[in-house]
Amino acid sequence: MAASTKETGGVGTEVSTGDVTSVITANETNQLRVGKAKIGQVIVWGAGTAWVLDVYDNASANSSPVWQWVTANGAGIFALQLPVRDGLRVVTSGTTPGSITIVWT
Repeated sequence: MAASTKETGGVGTEVSTGDVTSVITANETNQLRVGKAKIGQVIVWGAGTAWVLDVYDNASANSSPVWQWVTANGAGIFALQLPVRDGLRVVTSGTTPGSITIVWT
């Protein structure tokens, strides 16, 4: 199942770490963006079993890793503020998938 991605449009003064959210709940590859992007935060709300989240600065391949989360890191909010140049690629793998939300722009 592909990531469920939504873009928001706020009223008034908006203060956020990104204007797009992607929810991932399966083992899969998601090319969220080609070109410049920024991950504001990763929210892990289900750790799964032996689950891994890899983030790459790449437009089409699993190379140029920039961040990784593993089940042992547990649920939580990870404020990254991490810019990427070539593309935002997110790959999840492992025994039992968990649940994450990525806030990005």
